[in-house]
Amino acid sequence: MAITDDIINLAARTKEDLDKLSDYQADTQLVWGVLRLWDRVGKTVKSVNIATGTAGDQKDLLQRYQDYYESEYLLKLPFQHVVTLFEAFLFDLLRLLLTDDPRRLTRQGKKIDVSEVIQTTDRGALIALIVDRELNEIQYDKISHWFVYLKGIVKIGSPTDAQVEQFAEIKASRDLLIHNSGIVNAIYLEKAGKRARRRLNERIDISPEYFQTSWSLARALVDTISSDVVNRLSK
Repeated sequence: MAITDDIINLAARTKEDLDKLSDYQADTQLVWGVLRLWDRVGKTVKSVNIATGTAGDQKDLLQRYQDYYESEYLLKLPFQHVVTLFEAFLFDLLRLLLTDDPRRLTRQGKKIDVSEVIQTTDRGALIALIVDRELNEIQYDKISHWFVYLKGIVKIGSPTDAQVEQFAEIKASRDLLIHNSGIVNAIYLEKAGKRARRRLNERIDISPEYFQTSWSLARALVDTISSDVVNRLSK
Protein backbone atom coordinates (compact mmCIF):
# COMPACT_ATOMS: atom_id res chain seq x y z
CA MET A 1 0.00 0.00 0.00
CA ALA A 2 1.34 3.43 -0.95
CA ILE A 3 1.97 5.95 1.81
CA THR A 4 -0.72 8.19 0.34
CA ASP A 5 -3.27 5.42 0.91
CA ASP A 6 -2.06 5.05 4.49
CA ILE A 7 -2.50 8.79 5.06
CA ILE A 8 -5.96 8.81 3.51
CA ASN A 9 -7.00 5.90 5.73
CA LEU A 10 -5.52 7.53 8.83
CA ALA A 11 -7.43 10.75 8.16
CA ALA A 12 -10.65 8.84 7.48
CA ARG A 13 -10.37 6.92 10.77
CA THR A 14 -9.65 10.09 12.72
CA LYS A 15 -12.55 12.00 11.18
CA GLU A 16 -14.83 9.03 11.86
CA ASP A 17 -13.73 9.02 15.52
CA LEU A 18 -14.27 12.78 15.76
CA ASP A 19 -17.72 12.42 14.23
CA LYS A 20 -18.60 9.69 16.73
CA LEU A 21 -17.46 11.96 19.53
CA SER A 22 -19.71 14.75 18.28
CA ASP A 23 -22.60 12.28 17.98
CA TYR A 24 -21.93 11.09 21.52
CA GLN A 25 -22.13 14.65 22.80
CA ALA A 26 -25.38 15.35 20.94
CA ASP A 27 -26.92 12.00 21.89
CA THR A 28 -26.03 12.49 25.57
CA GLN A 29 -27.86 15.81 25.61
CA LEU A 30 -30.84 14.18 23.92
CA VAL A 31 -31.01 11.33 26.44
CA TRP A 32 -31.01 13.77 29.35
CA GLY A 33 -33.79 15.71 27.61
CA VAL A 34 -35.85 12.54 27.23
CA LEU A 35 -35.33 11.73 30.92
CA ARG A 36 -36.56 15.22 31.85
CA LEU A 37 -39.64 14.68 29.67
CA TRP A 38 -40.33 11.29 31.26
CA ASP A 39 -40.19 12.87 34.70
CA ARG A 40 -42.75 15.46 33.65
CA VAL A 41 -45.23 12.81 32.51
CA GLY A 42 -44.73 10.67 35.61
CA LYS A 43 -42.55 7.87 34.28
CA THR A 44 -40.12 6.30 36.74
CA VAL A 45 -36.51 5.28 36.12
CA LYS A 46 -34.34 3.46 38.65
CA SER A 47 -30.56 3.58 38.59
CA VAL A 48 -27.93 1.68 40.59
CA ASN A 49 -24.17 1.98 40.12
CA ILE A 50 -22.83 -1.33 41.39
CA ALA A 51 -19.29 0.04 41.60
CA THR A 52 -20.12 2.93 43.93
CA GLY A 53 -23.44 1.85 45.40
CA THR A 54 -25.06 5.11 44.24
CA ALA A 55 -28.77 4.60 43.57
CA GLY A 56 -31.75 6.80 42.74
CA ASP A 57 -34.73 7.47 40.54
CA GLN A 58 -35.23 9.88 37.66
CA LYS A 59 -35.34 12.90 39.99
CA ASP A 60 -32.01 11.94 41.51
CA LEU A 61 -30.58 11.45 38.03
CA LEU A 62 -31.79 14.85 36.90
CA GLN A 63 -30.18 16.46 39.96
CA ARG A 64 -26.95 14.68 39.11
CA TYR A 65 -27.26 15.94 35.55
CA GLN A 66 -27.43 19.49 36.89
CA ASP A 67 -24.30 18.81 38.96
CA TYR A 68 -22.56 17.31 35.91
CA TYR A 69 -23.58 20.30 33.81
CA GLU A 70 -22.42 22.89 36.32
CA SER A 71 -19.09 21.11 36.78
CA GLU A 72 -18.82 20.77 32.98
CA TYR A 73 -18.22 17.01 33.15
CA LEU A 74 -20.43 16.58 30.11
CA LEU A 75 -18.13 18.76 28.02
CA LYS A 76 -14.70 18.50 29.63
CA LEU A 77 -14.20 14.80 28.92
CA PRO A 78 -15.25 14.90 25.23
CA PHE A 79 -13.22 18.10 24.81
CA GLN A 80 -10.09 16.41 26.12
CA HIS A 81 -10.65 13.50 23.74
CA VAL A 82 -10.92 15.87 20.77
CA VAL A 83 -7.39 17.09 21.49
CA THR A 84 -6.15 13.54 22.03
CA LEU A 85 -7.53 12.38 18.69
CA PHE A 86 -5.88 15.22 16.79
CA GLU A 87 -2.53 14.70 18.52
CA ALA A 88 -2.65 11.00 17.66
CA PHE A 89 -3.44 11.84 14.04
CA LEU A 90 -0.59 14.33 13.69
CA PHE A 91 2.08 12.11 15.21
CA ASP A 92 0.86 9.01 13.36
CA LEU A 93 1.14 11.10 10.18
CA LEU A 94 4.68 12.15 11.07
CA ARG A 95 5.58 8.55 11.83
CA LEU A 96 4.29 7.43 8.43
CA LEU A 97 6.28 10.14 6.65
CA LEU A 98 9.54 9.49 8.50
CA THR A 99 9.32 5.72 8.27
CA ASP A 100 8.47 5.84 4.57
CA ASP A 101 11.60 7.90 3.84
CA PRO A 102 14.13 8.14 6.70
CA ARG A 103 15.91 10.91 4.81
CA ARG A 104 13.09 13.12 6.08
CA LEU A 105 14.64 12.94 9.53
CA THR A 106 15.85 16.52 9.68
CA ARG A 107 17.42 16.77 13.10
CA GLN A 108 21.15 16.26 13.14
CA GLY A 109 23.54 14.90 15.76
CA LYS A 110 21.38 11.99 16.89
CA LYS A 111 23.22 9.34 18.86
CA ILE A 112 22.20 5.76 19.52
CA ASP A 113 23.98 3.36 21.83
CA VAL A 114 25.79 0.56 20.07
CA SER A 115 23.97 -1.94 22.28
CA GLU A 116 20.64 -0.67 20.99
CA VAL A 117 21.80 -1.01 17.39
CA ILE A 118 22.93 -4.57 18.03
CA GLN A 119 19.63 -5.46 19.66
CA THR A 120 17.55 -4.30 16.71
CA THR A 121 16.62 -7.14 14.40
CA ASP A 122 16.90 -5.30 11.09
CA ARG A 123 17.13 -1.93 9.38
CA GLY A 124 13.37 -1.39 9.72
CA ALA A 125 13.52 -1.88 13.49
CA LEU A 126 16.44 0.54 13.73
CA ILE A 127 14.58 3.18 11.73
CA ALA A 128 11.51 2.70 13.94
CA LEU A 129 13.66 3.25 17.02
CA ILE A 130 15.13 6.48 15.64
CA VAL A 131 11.71 7.75 14.52
CA ASP A 132 10.15 7.05 17.92
CA ARG A 133 12.94 8.94 19.67
CA GLU A 134 12.55 11.86 17.28
CA LEU A 135 8.79 12.09 17.78
CA ASN A 136 9.04 11.74 21.54
CA GLU A 137 11.27 14.82 21.61
CA ILE A 138 9.01 16.81 19.31
CA GLN A 139 5.91 15.98 21.34
CA TYR A 140 7.28 17.97 24.28
CA ASP A 141 8.12 20.95 22.08
CA LYS A 142 5.94 24.00 21.47
CA ILE A 143 2.79 23.39 19.43
CA SER A 144 3.98 25.79 16.75
CA HIS A 145 7.14 23.67 16.36
CA TRP A 146 5.01 20.59 15.62
CA PHE A 147 3.73 22.22 12.46
CA VAL A 148 7.08 23.77 11.57
CA TYR A 149 8.52 20.26 11.73
CA LEU A 150 5.72 18.88 9.54
CA LYS A 151 6.23 21.60 6.95
CA GLY A 152 9.96 20.91 7.01
CA ILE A 153 9.25 17.31 6.01
CA VAL A 154 6.70 17.99 3.31
CA LYS A 155 6.13 21.46 1.88
CA ILE A 156 2.48 22.27 2.54
CA GLY A 157 0.63 25.49 3.28
CA SER A 158 -1.65 24.25 6.04
CA PRO A 159 -2.32 24.95 8.78
CA THR A 160 -2.44 28.75 8.85
CA ASP A 161 -0.73 30.73 11.60
CA ALA A 162 -4.16 31.60 13.02
CA GLN A 163 -5.14 27.93 13.17
CA VAL A 164 -1.88 27.04 14.91
CA GLU A 165 -2.45 29.76 17.51
CA GLN A 166 -6.02 28.61 18.05
CA PHE A 167 -5.03 24.98 18.48
CA ALA A 168 -2.20 25.98 20.83
CA GLU A 169 -4.77 27.58 23.16
CA ILE A 170 -7.03 24.53 22.90
CA LYS A 171 -4.15 22.22 23.77
CA ALA A 172 -3.16 24.52 26.65
CA SER A 173 -6.73 24.37 27.96
CA ARG A 174 -6.70 20.58 27.81
CA ASP A 175 -3.37 20.45 29.66
CA LEU A 176 -4.70 22.87 32.28
CA LEU A 177 -7.75 20.69 32.94
CA ILE A 178 -5.56 17.64 33.43
CA HIS A 179 -2.69 19.15 35.40
CA ASN A 180 -4.12 22.14 37.30
CA SER A 181 -7.87 21.55 37.69
CA GLY A 182 -8.58 24.20 35.08
CA ILE A 183 -7.04 27.05 37.10
CA VAL A 184 -5.00 29.36 34.88
CA ASN A 185 -1.29 29.37 35.65
CA ALA A 186 1.78 30.88 34.01
CA ILE A 187 2.30 27.78 31.85
CA TYR A 188 -1.16 28.14 30.30
CA LEU A 189 -0.61 31.85 29.64
CA GLU A 190 2.71 31.13 27.93
CA LYS A 191 1.28 28.33 25.77
CA ALA A 192 -1.94 30.15 24.87
CA GLY A 193 -0.24 33.48 24.18
CA LYS A 194 -2.56 36.18 22.91
CA ARG A 195 -5.34 33.59 22.60
CA ALA A 196 -5.53 33.10 26.39
CA ARG A 197 -9.18 33.08 27.49
CA ARG A 198 -8.70 33.81 31.17
CA ARG A 199 -6.29 35.62 33.49
CA LEU A 200 -3.93 34.18 36.07
CA ASN A 201 -5.71 32.14 38.79
CA GLU A 202 -9.06 32.28 37.01
CA ARG A 203 -10.83 29.07 36.00
CA ILE A 204 -11.25 28.25 32.33
CA ASP A 205 -14.63 27.04 31.12
CA ILE A 206 -15.61 24.56 28.41
CA SER A 207 -18.85 25.92 27.05
CA PRO A 208 -20.91 24.18 24.34
CA GLU A 209 -19.74 26.84 21.88
CA TYR A 210 -16.09 26.34 22.80
CA PHE A 211 -16.41 22.58 22.49
CA GLN A 212 -17.97 22.93 19.04
CA THR A 213 -15.28 25.37 17.92
CA SER A 214 -12.53 23.03 19.14
CA TRP A 215 -14.12 20.02 17.47
CA SER A 216 -14.60 21.89 14.18
CA LEU A 217 -10.98 23.06 14.15
CA ALA A 218 -9.60 19.59 14.86
CA ARG A 219 -11.68 18.05 12.09
CA ALA A 220 -10.80 20.79 9.62
CA LEU A 221 -7.09 20.40 10.38
CA VAL A 222 -7.22 16.64 9.85
CA ASP A 223 -8.97 17.19 6.54
CA THR A 224 -6.77 19.97 5.13
CA ILE A 225 -3.43 18.64 6.40
CA SER A 226 -4.02 15.12 5.08
CA SER A 227 -5.27 16.43 1.73
CA ASP A 228 -2.33 18.81 1.35
CA VAL A 229 0.20 16.12 2.24
CA VAL A 230 -1.34 13.58 -0.15
CA ASN A 231 -1.44 16.13 -2.97
CA ARG A 232 2.17 17.12 -2.33
CA LEU A 233 3.40 13.52 -2.28
CA SER A 234 1.43 12.70 -5.41
CA LYS A 235 3.41 15.34 -7.29
